[in-house]
Amino acid sequence: MLVEVPKSVADNHPEGRVYRVDGDCMNKVYPEGCQVVADSAIEPHNGSVVCMATENGDVVMRRMYRLAGQLILSPDSFNPEHENMIFDDPDAAPLTYLGTVVWFQAEKEME
Repeated sequence: MLVEVPKSVADNHPEGRVYRVDGDCMNKVYPEGCQVVADSAIEPHNGSVVCMATENGDVVMRRMYRLAGQLILSPDSFNPEHENMIFDDPDAAPLTYLGTVVWFQAEKEME
């Protein structure tokens, strides 16, 4: 599926990549089925929503926090079953940073 991104987003985020949200771990902010642009050139801050690749190739989207030697990826969901992903050694976490979310488009608006 081709996703049309506003020219200003494409111009300001040339390193941006589009991801489709699959699941409800961030549904307070980004509804399932929407498209997000994550820019790998943007340095995330505490509370930024980031996309990360796991060592098995899955992409997860969570709020990122760095606290006292820990990396915490926190869901922002109405579903209480989702839990924080906590890494005690952020440098050794089995994750690859893909980008900070800078834009999204709801699924219904893409039709």
